[in-house]
Amino acid sequence: MKKIYTFLAALMAIAAMNAQTDLIISEYGEGWGSNKYLELYNPTNANINLKDYSIVRFSNGGQQILPAYTVDLPDYNLEPYKAYVITQDKRESAGTLGADDSPIWSQLEARGDLFVDSDYDSGRDGVRCIQWNGNDAVVLFKGSAIVDIFGTVGVDPAQAEYNGEVFTAGAWTSEPDYDDGKGIALSADHSLVRKSSVTNGITVNPEHFNIMAEYDTFPANTFENLGWHAFNGAPANALPVFDMDTLYAVSPFVEEGDPALTLTATDSDRGQNLEYYIVSGNFVYVDSVRHEPFSLDKNTGKIIVADELAIAEATEDIYFNVVACDEYGQSEVFSFDIRITEDDLSVNNLELVKTKLTPNPAERYFYVTSNKVISEVQVISLTGQELYQQAANASKVRVDLDLATGSYLVRSTYADHSVSVEKLIIK
Repeated sequence: MKKIYTFLAALMAIAAMNAQTDLIISEYGEGWGSNKYLELYNPTNANINLKDYSIVRFSNGGQQILPAYTVDLPDYNLEPYKAYVITQDKRESAGTLGADDSPIWSQLEARGDLFVDSDYDSGRDGVRCIQWNGNDAVVLFKGSAIVDIFGTVGVDPAQAEYNGEVFTAGAWTSEPDYDDGKGIALSADHSLVRKSSVTNGITVNPEHFNIMAEYDTFPANTFENLGWHAFNGAPANALPVFDMDTLYAVSPFVEEGDPALTLTATDSDRGQNLEYYIVSGNFVYVDSVRHEPFSLDKNTGKIIVADELAIAEATEDIYFNVVACDEYGQSEVFSFDIRITEDDLSVNNLELVKTKLTPNPAERYFYVTSNKVISEVQVISLTGQELYQQAANASKVRVDLDLATGSYLVRSTYADHSVSVEKLIIK
């Protein structure tokens, strides 16, 4: 168990700091739900191992360094002029989301490097650290020495207004004295990016924390600056450039896990690995619920089918806004569309199958999708009894029915009088 001591004791351990000698907090995010994050940046020309560092949240004006509010960073060498993103481990994809929790957004998850166990009802080490709501000071320590401070330790700022709303919790604001509720609340519902001119962290607890002097402000849930940081002292860097078409075709008969296409960008700087991120788009609504039909492997640029039902429901082109990052900088946003069609729009078409049921297993409805015009759909029991019949004149037919859990056969008759039979599972 870590020792509980006061921030005042830590102040006694501060060492003298010269220009560009240590990590800085390069971005602070206080977004909706569980979207809380911190980005660290190495502004020096040498590797910095994170194992000697820790992050501490001082809740509601507190001054004690408590184990549950402290996260020790891992044994990881952060290379010069690169960033490291820390957020909560509330990922749906990794199964770490509690029943009553809201997940971090997929854009934040894609850019995360360290996902911290987060459980406010538990007293375990670290689980209450990455849970700020705008009125908590956050300190980066190296051992017991202060490397950087966000906020003012020992101060619980008053309520302030933003977009016409007064926050239940306080926030540091845009007007002096920055903690008395005057001005616009900036440390709540904002993404804050350290100015490119900042070379050192704040190593002495500020009497008045002026966000505007240190950070540029963006709306909540702005993730486009994560994973890289603009720093005036970094070497010159050429930004990646996309070299792709703007429209691609994917067959309606794809299955989860099938590749759709691969993002490609070029970078004139040698030896830099590119990472790819979806900024916006890639969604389809199914019964008023938002689904993401594709996933993106950020390291390879491969776009993979993730949700067959979303593809079956797509009635318009699915748009994507993406960026490529070389970890020193980020490309301009590139936009393209995926059309769910059999037409040969690009060489990225996937192998077609004759007929497909989506979703399968199903509950109260499913789609029959074919590369032919369907004239009739029948649902048949495994004993041969016809349970349902529907006339049609389309290549995609929705079937609504209420069947008991089990296995069934779906018989599709086409306009050319050919027939196919697929197995349907009702869950």
